[in-house]
Amino acid sequence: MANKVLLECRPMTWEENVEYNEFSDGLVDKKNKVSGKEYLKKIVPWVMEHVYGVKDVNNFSPGELMAIYTTTVSLTSNIRMDEIKNLKTSTNGSVSEANTAKTADGSGK
Repeated sequence: MANKVLLECRPMTWEENVEYNEFSDGLVDKKNKVSGKEYLKKIVPWVMEHVYGVKDVNNFSPGELMAIYTTTVSLTSNIRMDEIKNLKTSTNGSVSEANTAKTADGSGK
């Protein structure tokens, strides 16, 4: 590892995620099954290059690469509820238990 590169993990954009899914699906094609190790060997450098613009993954340890990859995938699937005003859940109008309890608590006043 020559130079240390600092980067901030972030979620993929919509377009990056579409490309990621296409690339990932190509790796796990039913005809050409790959092992988990082979999959990671190809998908992690893809994420580093296409999401972060890092072409040389040798500046990172394997542990760092896995942490960046898993964090990126996790952030991509998370919903930032507190940052999206008036976001409704996609559960056909149902609400969480916490909100139901909070509403029930205040209904007697």
